[in-house]
Amino acid sequence: MRNPFPLYLVLCGQHIDEYSAERDAKDMDRATTIRDIADGQFETLSRVLEIGTGLDVTEDFAREVMTIWADGGESLSYWQRQFVEFHVGSFRRAA
Repeated sequence: MRNPFPLYLVLCGQHIDEYSAERDAKDMDRATTIRDIADGQFETLSRVLEIGTGLDVTEDFAREVMTIWADGGESLSYWQRQFVEFHVGSFRRAA
């Protein structure tokens, strides 16, 4: 049996209205979480926490997702741009 950790908790909303996104435990691994963020499953995403360590890994995930979006070559939606700019800084597509 594979070790289920680390798992990632996705928090959505803002400040005191923050809530945990409902997800199956089997979908809480790193690859699935990044894919779900990139696919727009969490439009009000505020943070990603690593279960077990409590580390806030939002910036790391935002950088990976930013690369996926840049490689896709499509314009970013408002929430995508806000997510990247808030957690990483200004988004600039490579020329």
